[in-house]
Amino acid sequence: MKIFYRCFTALLLSNCFSCLMAQKPFEKQQSAKIIIEYEEAKPVNSFIPNQSLGFGIDGHEQGDNAIMLNPNNIKAMRGVGLHNLSYRLRTELGMEVWHWNPSGHWSDQQHHRGYWISDTSSIKPIQLSWGYFLPRRGNTFDQAENNGYSRIDDGDEKTFWKSNPYLDRYFSGVADSLHPQWVAVDLGKRKSINQIDIDWAAPYATEFRLEYAGDSCISDFNGVAILDPYKKGIWRPLPVSFMHVNKGGKLTIHFPETINARVVRIVCLRSSHTALPGSRDKRDSCGFAIREIAVGLSKNGKFRDYIKKGKTNKTQSAVFVSTTDLWHRATDKDVNTEQPGVDFIFDSGLVGGNPALLAAGLVYDIPENTLALVHYLHKKHYSVLGLELGEEPDGQYISPNDFTELYLQSAKKIKQQFPNLNIGGPSFQGLDFAYLDAPKVESWQAKLYQCMRQRNGLPYFQFMSFEWYPLEDICAPAPPQVIAQKAEFTTDMKLLLGNILPANFPLYITESGYSVLAIEPEVKMDGAILNADVTGQFFALGGKKIFMYGLEPGSLMNESDQCKSYGNLEYFGMDDNGNIKFKTGLYYSSWLCSQKWAQPADKSLKIFNAYSDVKDPGGNEYLSAYPLLTPAGKWSILLVNKNPNIAYNVSVDIKNRKGGHPLLFSGEVFQFSAKQYQWKADGEKGYPLRSLFPENFMLKGASSVYLPAYSITALRQD
Repeated sequence: MKIFYRCFTALLLSNCFSCLMAQKPFEKQQSAKIIIEYEEAKPVNSFIPNQSLGFGIDGHEQGDNAIMLNPNNIKAMRGVGLHNLSYRLRTELGMEVWHWNPSGHWSDQQHHRGYWISDTSSIKPIQLSWGYFLPRRGNTFDQAENNGYSRIDDGDEKTFWKSNPYLDRYFSGVADSLHPQWVAVDLGKRKSINQIDIDWAAPYATEFRLEYAGDSCISDFNGVAILDPYKKGIWRPLPVSFMHVNKGGKLTIHFPETINARVVRIVCLRSSHTALPGSRDKRDSCGFAIREIAVGLSKNGKFRDYIKKGKTNKTQSAVFVSTTDLWHRATDKDVNTEQPGVDFIFDSGLVGGNPALLAAGLVYDIPENTLALVHYLHKKHYSVLGLELGEEPDGQYISPNDFTELYLQSAKKIKQQFPNLNIGGPSFQGLDFAYLDAPKVESWQAKLYQCMRQRNGLPYFQFMSFEWYPLEDICAPAPPQVIAQKAEFTTDMKLLLGNILPANFPLYITESGYSVLAIEPEVKMDGAILNADVTGQFFALGGKKIFMYGLEPGSLMNESDQCKSYGNLEYFGMDDNGNIKFKTGLYYSSWLCSQKWAQPADKSLKIFNAYSDVKDPGGNEYLSAYPLLTPAGKWSILLVNKNPNIAYNVSVDIKNRKGGHPLLFSGEVFQFSAKQYQWKADGEKGYPLRSLFPENFMLKGASSVYLPAYSITALRQD
């Protein structure tokens, strides 16, 4: 059958009547045209694949790194052909301080607590590293294991939340009011309130204001409450809005009238700069600290507190804070979350001799620890593609202004000693501009860039990075979403480059995949199709570097509350012992992109704009084309057919100012479709019924190319 199909395809493309008779009678086919907008001196972008195509490696649960990243698996992962490694920092998402070197020193070394700086040298290679919980944590939920809780409503008056001391005037050099720190508590639904109790720790706020908001600022993501604190116009002042206090301790505030509120916020504007007894560290007196809060209704001498107290995120009311203090103890080590060690990354074969993009903590780390990491990398002579500061701050509730301050404190220290290191970030959660009235002004990306420019920080901000997991309606049919993704991504990218950022500003996607949740389409052809489409599209829209997520072998999971959908972002399925059982469609999709389309890998390739003439009822293109021109003047074209029901006989026209001419194609073809890959859904035991490398055949002087339904094709001109 395989030999017959090759013959059939090749002869069809040469307009051979005898093979036309051999087509499958039930397969719908249409003619289509691809137009390449070609001007030799004006490609839309250019990139060097072995500096621009990569994969991400993240932290995992205890013991998983040894299983997933064994030598055989690393060899298989390198076989995909993705060149550069992007180191993802799970500790930052989990609101933990990263001890990137298990050896180091504390600010209070006698008691093994305080602020941590890892050593710039290590006797033994660093194979694993860990994060440390923050005992002064303010947020109820996090974006990693989500196994922590807020100290503001844990019911324990001995514990407290404290803000990041590096945003205090002592470090920032400006008034505390320019970096206001806040606490917001979700009452679960609108309730009538007329009293707030605040039990201050040290330092307390000598000036603060009180605000409230309705339901519009809270959303639900898979059962977790999310606050949008910077949504325009949501906060309103409470009847007693602005407060001055001369001492800390317990403070009760009564309102002259009852208010209906869903969320209540305390915004701290000026610090007392006091510290707890026995403190010797200046950072202890920087910022603001609160032990407990009560919000409720006082009636007939009785007070009803609406805040639920508890020491788990399932038993307490949802609390959100602007920042959290980085103070912690040796006993706060999170043994269940392991990061691959710095030396392991470079010595195990994962990087394959290529430079790596490293991440460092920012919202949940101190500048001195990040600088120590750069010293370590320099001493080891490791090849570094860049340093990404921070991870997903737009989901951490910190303001762009506060993030800029922390970023520049770290970046300036680093650049002073390592001026040639490429620094950027901060790995935004995505590009969701649709809900904003004025995204060029209101978006996190716009605010961050403006803050950097106002602070003369652009020399320290050399690239902007974000994640791309575009498909959020995880229970809806996948193909329509895969088809529509291109238009949405194009709109966002064009808004970002040339409007929010300068047109040539370096953009990185440091994580890319189908969805943030593990669902079935990721391991079906849907995931493979989207993977190839996003890869080509990103470069065609001006992107510089893209890193695919999920290269480590994994297991199927169901992370949806709405539908049973077992899947994962994984290139390989593995058994309980870490042995690879199968390759998923993602493997073959990236293999096609990196090893067959984007070649030669060490040369600069020019990419040109292209479009097709077949669209769905909504105007979305069924066919995507990404034409590369090599230094030898040959075309390498990635073609993605996103129509799951129709195959196309595609002709290609080269269009320039003088007109156009058809491309008669002679060269090698690599094609991946249902003929090579089919998925068998069986809960957590699902597997591919068929998992084969793309079909390979030659064409000579062909005027059209046959694209099977839901397929990926790479054409390489000889």
